[in-house]
Amino acid sequence: MDYDNMGTKNKAVTAYLPEEIEARLTAFCLENGLSRQGKKSGKEKPALGTGIIEVLRIFFSADLNGNTPTPVLDKDELQAIVSETLPSNVPTQEWVQTEIQQAITQLKSELDSPAQTTEIPPNPEKKSPLILKQADLARRLRSNPSTLSRHNQKGGQHFAQWSKAKDPESVAWQYRGVEDNSKMYETIEL
Repeated sequence: MDYDNMGTKNKAVTAYLPEEIEARLTAFCLENGLSRQGKKSGKEKPALGTGIIEVLRIFFSADLNGNTPTPVLDKDELQAIVSETLPSNVPTQEWVQTEIQQAITQLKSELDSPAQTTEIPPNPEKKSPLILKQADLARRLRSNPSTLSRHNQKGGQHFAQWSKAKDPESVAWQYRGVEDNSKMYETIEL
């Protein structure tokens, strides 16, 4: 090739840059003041050609100064280094997948089987009943006093079952009577 016609003895190179490399090269140019004015727009633009020369000069300067750049490792070399440095008890991907699959299978079988309940033997010592005013019991059952009165009018057995279903501890209640101008309720065993 005749370089004299181009006005330089330097080799001309044409390259198509992927977007991510172009973006990094543009940033490098702007950070280092490598810019030019656009022919049509007159606006300042990054001088990508000059930027490439500078990047190559930096890359190869280590080689020119006697320092060789660290070579890029291939896959086999990298695996050898990893296997030498990591402890031998690191689980493999296959082992981890097997463990996860076994845990999922066990969890599914537990979810599919009926729940097992353990019956707690009754305490031989009989507890004294808890006694509450109507307003306090209504709060405990997340209800209101008029609803308590309405269910109590349906009968003692109905009220006991209804209150047990509403109680946060599944405790059954019964109407005790009026004490100090307040309707009183107490716990019962069903």
